[in-house]
Amino acid sequence: MSDYPEHDRQRAVMADAQVIGAFLDETPYILAEYRLMDGWHEERLVPVQKTTLQVLADYFDIDLDKIEAEKRAMLHAHTATDQGQTR
Repeated sequence: MSDYPEHDRQRAVMADAQVIGAFLDETPYILAEYRLMDGWHEERLVPVQKTTLQVLADYFDIDLDKIEAEKRAMLHAHTATDQGQTR
């Protein structure tokens, strides 16, 4: 396992995620979920207010905050390596 475990998990599902993401983006379907809305006594079907990336992350249990933190760590490591090589 690498220093970036969430990226490893993301990489493992990438092919499936790309297929599902293309389907979601290229079809006229709207994802919806049942929610209890203000003023209603029963749940209503409402459109999902998430991006395709968020839906895929939820489905594959990928933590987008961890992905962002790992990206920052990668950038920091890369920057530190570059600075060490130029001195």
